[in-house]
Amino acid sequence: MHQSEAIRQQILPDRSTPSAIPSHPTNKHKRKLQARIPRSIHLIPSPLPAGHLAPPKPFNMGNFISSTRRSSTSKSNHPEAVVFSQQDISDTLQREGYNDRDHGRLTWKTYFSSDRTSTSALTAGIATCPPRREGQPTTFGGHLAPHRHAHPEIYFVIRGTGIVNVEMIEHRVEAGSVVFIPGNAEHSVRNESLTEDLVFHFCFAADSFKDVKYRFTNDSGAMGRMSTSNR
Repeated sequence: MHQSEAIRQQILPDRSTPSAIPSHPTNKHKRKLQARIPRSIHLIPSPLPAGHLAPPKPFNMGNFISSTRRSSTSKSNHPEAVVFSQQDISDTLQREGYNDRDHGRLTWKTYFSSDRTSTSALTAGIATCPPRREGQPTTFGGHLAPHRHAHPEIYFVIRGTGIVNVEMIEHRVEAGSVVFIPGNAEHSVRNESLTEDLVFHFCFAADSFKDVKYRFTNDSGAMGRMSTSNR
């Protein structure tokens, strides 16, 4: 007799004789039945049915996010900065200017303009109004004649003293002064010094100087003309 058959006979009663255990066994009968099971038999979980996969390991969202960030960082293309050194500004950037009463007497250099640099959204540069000689009228000194344009503008004075006139109101400025000029407001600039340049940064919220259309009060035909090249 095989060992498995012997174990089965120990557990299951002989069906040819009346069962010694009633159909609804009492606790006493349950203990007798449990005593018949050999201690060497262990219940081993059966494997999953064919075609069923084991449950996945717990998902770690933190690891997923970290991996995604690393992947995005490695594949993203960051825009490059445009940087000019002081020597670049002095030796490389083109100097432009006016020297007449209708438009002014000043020079400037353009830092950022999308037609010249790989930039957008902002146009900026530096302007210089030279001092006038003693005894000369203010129109002979460094100045930018009255004009207007649709784009708002910011001035930041870095050297000298002068007057910024906005809608017929004069504002005295010096190194460190900042001026906001609303769009379409008539404005002008003049150097008040007899010895020092008036130097200021200017900035527009425009891709290029070509987008900023100047309308000079003394020259109705000067719309869009602020320099020999792109104003």
